[in-house]
Amino acid sequence: MEARFAARLAYESKRLGDSCLTPCWVPRALDKLYQWNQQIVQGQLNTSRRNVVIVVLNEAGEDSARFVVSNAWPTKYDPSDLNARGNEVFIELLELANEGIERVS
Repeated sequence: MEARFAARLAYESKRLGDSCLTPCWVPRALDKLYQWNQQIVQGQLNTSRRNVVIVVLNEAGEDSARFVVSNAWPTKYDPSDLNARGNEVFIELLELANEGIERVS
């Protein structure tokens, strides 16, 4: 559901259950991101929204792009399967619902 305010028609607010704005996937979630997801699972949505900065690095380790994700909260945590017989890399994904993504550099 989109919430548009008469005073600011360009402003959209996203609420739990909305599907209008595209979610953002963050690979390789760290322990703090997992804990953030757990806050949402426990129902602490109003105090758990965050502005997230995603920095894309080039091969030399320098910033090549920077994105700001506004008022984000985790909607899905997806760890890869653990297989003792395989040699695959363990990858964690965290899906973030958000109220907008802006490229700042």
